[in-house]
Amino acid sequence: MRRSVFKGELFELKQKIDNSAVYEVFEHTVFQESYKDRGTKLFFLREEITSRGKLKEKLSAIDGLDANIHSEICEILTINDDLEIPSDLKEAIKNEDVVLFIGAGASKSKPLDYPSWQDLANKAINLLSTEGYINNFEKDRLFQISDPKEVLTIFENFCPRTKEVGKNFYKVLFDKKGLKDNQNIYDLLVKKEFGWQLLTTNIDVEILNALAKRDTKNPDINKEVASSSTVDNITFDEAFNKHLNSAAVINVNTKENTIDEKSDVVFLHGIVDDVENSIFTTKDYLKTYFNGNSEVKNVLRKIFQDKTVLFIGYGLSEFTILESIINFDDSTESKKHYSLYPTFHSDVHTLNIKQKAFKELNIELVPYYIDFNGYNRLSDVIENWHRIIKEEKGSDFFDDRNLLNDIL
Repeated sequence: MRRSVFKGELFELKQKIDNSAVYEVFEHTVFQESYKDRGTKLFFLREEITSRGKLKEKLSAIDGLDANIHSEICEILTINDDLEIPSDLKEAIKNEDVVLFIGAGASKSKPLDYPSWQDLANKAINLLSTEGYINNFEKDRLFQISDPKEVLTIFENFCPRTKEVGKNFYKVLFDKKGLKDNQNIYDLLVKKEFGWQLLTTNIDVEILNALAKRDTKNPDINKEVASSSTVDNITFDEAFNKHLNSAAVINVNTKENTIDEKSDVVFLHGIVDDVENSIFTTKDYLKTYFNGNSEVKNVLRKIFQDKTVLFIGYGLSEFTILESIINFDDSTESKKHYSLYPTFHSDVHTLNIKQKAFKELNIELVPYYIDFNGYNRLSDVIENWHRIIKEEKGSDFFDDRNLLNDIL
């Protein structure tokens, strides 16, 4: 439920209810200042109205307000357009022509709570301070560095990943295989109906955990997940290792033309089990993205040219690194790509500015509204997308696929 509406949206309702009733539900109005809606009044729900249930209670308490109006008021405060799939992207998903590019924002979501890039940098600074490598003045100055890679480069000089302190720092934060029984957004992302290839710059193994859950008939796992399994008599560890062994894992030492870009799962920055060679520092990034013989660059070039890419869990600063890859050859027309982007429903102006900027990278921002359920709204979006794709593909599609798998 959103907490604000424009005056125009209330116009028809105000013909049915008097002004005093409107102001029992809404706070004093303000003027929307975006270029598109400049001068339009914006009505905000009163502070105590935080859910549809409380809104209905408030409406019921207003003397003389027709009960038939309740649903109309609730309706204009309910926004679902961010749950829909852009038509071109939907067709690409149905045709299994999409690569899902997963960033730190996905692993940061509840209940996983892995660190973002900035969180990781801050924790590195605190460890340097705790271990006595830096004093309070230096700690304060490091906190003022805006680029996490720069901070992690400094951290590497004090605590290299080849040594115990540096290695344990990363492994403690990213090695959480004990979370395998918790349901999270990855369980939605690995639904078979999507049929997309999975790429990630994260070093955690939540993708593999989710795939193993999907393929394991385990009474302790959510029934819906277990019932979708097509594999009999396989343990979680066996399923996990099967997907780990078939995944493509790239790190700073991966040689050119040694990775199959068609692998179902591709770890672009390494994996927690080999944190020493994962990609964190400025030196790692230069070697990975700006070396002409870089395997990451080779893999991504092919994917961006041939496939539709959907980014999820990426901040705006991370796209700077990919810019040279997405537009790697002006003479070659690559496919249109998409990025799920968290925003507030009323922040139309900022969204429009960023959409224009990303259009230069051939990326369309697909907004989802964090007014509702915060960043967990992303799970609502993916869950609805799954429902749509499942309905549109239909049971015949999966009957044919299962028959083909049995034959092969």
